[in-house]
This record gives sequence, structure tokens and C-alpha cells, in this order.
Amino acid sequence: MIIPRKKNLKVLLYTLTLVLIVLTAFKFTQSDSTALKIKKGDHIILIGNNLGSRMMNYGYFETEMQLRYPDSMLYIRNMCDGGDTPGFRAHSGRALPWAFPGAEK
Repeated sequence: MIIPRKKNLKVLLYTLTLVLIVLTAFKFTQSDSTALKIKKGDHIILIGNNLGSRMMNYGYFETEMQLRYPDSMLYIRNMCDGGDTPGFRAHSGRALPWAFPGAEK
């Protein structure tokens, strides 16, 4: 017996949607033990490459943190720089672009 393709496609889409909903529901359940604890006067430093570097152009992260913790007096610094990776830091002012000895291997 041959099942029409439209019916197969609908069943497949329905199944994938249901699986996605179930997995999303489990993904967003959060335990309090892994939650970030913010104290008054904490310093938050962002370290990374261009993904974090682009956040300097828009103040969404800093604004969201200040709105969520208004009385915490947070100090937020974005130290991200485009092109930086854990082992390679390409800047013309450095003699070698490697972050540490042996990083070129």
C-alpha cells in the first residue's frame, strides 16, 4: 500500500514539531543550583572575540543586567577584541601573534 506524500509530510512535520516542543520544554527547566549569583558591587568582564566585540556597539547586555539587578551597582567591562582566539591574537603591535608558547602547533 502506498501512502500519499502529503500525508507523510504532514505526519513528519507533526512529529518533528511535537519532539521540538518536548525538547524545548525540558531545555528551559532550570535548577537554582546553577543560577548565577550576583552580589552588590560585582565586576563582570566579557572576554572573547568578535561576537562579544560587536556588543560594544549596542548596550543590550549592560542594560539588561542593570535592569535585572538595579541595586547591585554592577561594573561591566567588555574586553572582547575581534580576531582573538584562545591561542591566536592578531595585532600588529605584537612581535608574535601567538597567545602563549606552543600555541602555533
